[in-house]
Amino acid sequence: MGLELKTIRTRGRAERVPVVLSTRALDLAEVEAHRAREAGIEASPLQRLTARHRELAKKIALGWSTSQCAAYFGFTASRVSVIKADPTFRDLVSYFQMQGDDSHEFYQDNLKRASLQAVLELQDRLETAPEEFDNQELMKLMALTADRTGHAPKRVEEKNINVNFGERLEEARTRARQMVIESTAIDLTETIEDE
Repeated sequence: MGLELKTIRTRGRAERVPVVLSTRALDLAEVEAHRAREAGIEASPLQRLTARHRELAKKIALGWSTSQCAAYFGFTASRVSVIKADPTFRDLVSYFQMQGDDSHEFYQDNLKRASLQAVLELQDRLETAPEEFDNQELMKLMALTADRTGHAPKRVEEKNINVNFGERLEEARTRARQMVIESTAIDLTETIEDE
């Protein structure tokens, strides 16, 4: 009969169908920022730049990725993204990009990285095959790591400073007696001459 019933909305707005106009790839920072906006979390600006922030800015200026920085500094990738979005931090990154690479810092970073790799390798070997290490090697490793973390064993040195103490004491007593005798003799002579 051609009767079409229309539904009448009694509550809320009518549903809208989203229209996609274009697509593009998003980087991790954009995804994290979007998630933060949806969750209602606003990234607060950095209150102050610490030494850790400066080191992070140097690494980013050298071209490190967000995930590399997060792993190196112990941040989450989203925290690194939030820090990277801060205007003050971006200025610091651009400053370090203009400064260029400092070879001394590059050398220091390589040494730190090599040291970390050595520690991780030793730790892996200790966990997988501890029987390959003898007691001497383990003791040296323990002493070295304790020394580097401020827990070095206390070293006590005793020196014998009482060399010929008895003879030196007797010589001092003899000198003291001699001085007493000389002072007494002077006093006696002075009293004899006065008479």
